[in-house]
Amino acid sequence: MAAPPGSVIRLWNGATTILHSGDGEETTLLPPPEDPSDNSAGNRGAAVVTRGGDRLGTGWLGVYAAIRR
Repeated sequence: MAAPPGSVIRLWNGATTILHSGDGEETTLLPPPEDPSDNSAGNRGAAVVTRGGDRLGTGWLGVYAAIRR
């Protein structure tokens, strides 16, 4: 995934999340490791938001966004 500078990328795996900031360079971001005590572990996704208002969601967020269209 390549994200423009200033974009925000949030990855999740169940209830565990990590936050990255885009710097315009292409990189591979891995989801956070599973928490064995989390019943929702394995439900992974990502959200990307840019300063221009563009956004992209995957996982449950992508399904939710598709419903609202």
